[in-house]
Amino acid sequence: MGLLFLVESPDKDPYYYYLYCLIVPIFILGFISSLVTFAAFVLAKSSMQSRVYNLLATIVFLNMIWSLFNVVTYLISLYYNSEFFSRLNESSNPVWLEIVLWFNVVLAMERYFHVCGVGPRLSRIWFVVGLTSCFSLIGLIIWNQSTVRRSQF
Repeated sequence: MGLLFLVESPDKDPYYYYLYCLIVPIFILGFISSLVTFAAFVLAKSSMQSRVYNLLATIVFLNMIWSLFNVVTYLISLYYNSEFFSRLNESSNPVWLEIVLWFNVVLAMERYFHVCGVGPRLSRIWFVVGLTSCFSLIGLIIWNQSTVRRSQF
């Protein structure tokens, strides 16, 4: 609620209460918890180095960057009342979600391959297929966001 003094007329638009009293604090907590977890990964002993460890560290790092990106762009859009930053968040969040989702899929594939005893050559092929699918879908999301006309309020 401390951020509401920056909004010109929050009483006319309940969206501001939702966004800046609920969403921004959630992203701040997400950034702090991801930062603590990533610091624990970095400070861990080198004996824990494995593909699963690296995938988990990557997922935590991506979540940390995503949270920081959202906090910064939401606060800038609040302070400057900028539609550009609002649209930047609107179009970039599906990309961030897609990246985190696919890294979780790759993590699940790694665990499955480990349990089933799949060799490294076959697992690399499936990882390439998974990451290619990820980046192909991200390309489609970006293309869709760039070609869809936005309605004027």
